[in-house]
Amino acid sequence: MRKIAFLSAVAAAAVGVAGTAHAVTISIGASINGGAITTLNSGAAPGPVTFSGPVGSYNIDAVSAADLTAASLDSQSINATTFGTKDTLNIFVSASDITTVSGLAQALSSLTVNEVTAGWSVTEKTFEDNSNTVFGTTTLLATHTFTSGPDTFTLLTPVSVTAPFSVTEEYVINSNGIGGAANDTIDLSGTVPEPATWAMLGLGFAGMGLFGLTRRRKGPRYAL
Repeated sequence: MRKIAFLSAVAAAAVGVAGTAHAVTISIGASINGGAITTLNSGAAPGPVTFSGPVGSYNIDAVSAADLTAASLDSQSINATTFGTKDTLNIFVSASDITTVSGLAQALSSLTVNEVTAGWSVTEKTFEDNSNTVFGTTTLLATHTFTSGPDTFTLLTPVSVTAPFSVTEEYVINSNGIGGAANDTIDLSGTVPEPATWAMLGLGFAGMGLFGLTRRRKGPRYAL
């Protein structure tokens, strides 16, 4: 089975400034057809927190999440496969109990699809939640639906955060009864850097996208 890899690099749990307490909890969850979210695994930052196994008609080969710098949530390498189902799979990666940020901030969401099988759709979303709910979706920061790729959607969103709060990434996968694959990335970063830093961020995003594609090409292939 060919893999669906959701590479989400540098999703900032700070959503405002660097530095967050390591009381932060990282959680991975899933739901089918918009039903209740089941927590697949959770653990204290910096992690990593991982999960592999079946979710409905899909199989998740691997999903891992790590708080790399105590200020950024990195949910890398979600590899999911299916022979074709009409069920909708929702995967969530959340960082909760963020306590050191308060006030107005801005969040830059970069939502990317590197590959998606014809007939599939993948919606990527980012959220901030002042109720500090795990997998909380109170404040939508960005969303975009991809039906072909490669393609990228970016959005800079003002957000007022009150500690403690949580941030969440969500992937909504519809295979529409077709066996196939998709490779996607979410980059969610806090603060508004100086112009020179913007340039460096752009190079970083491009490099991580190329790294994800290179890993996918060099990795083992799975026949549907």
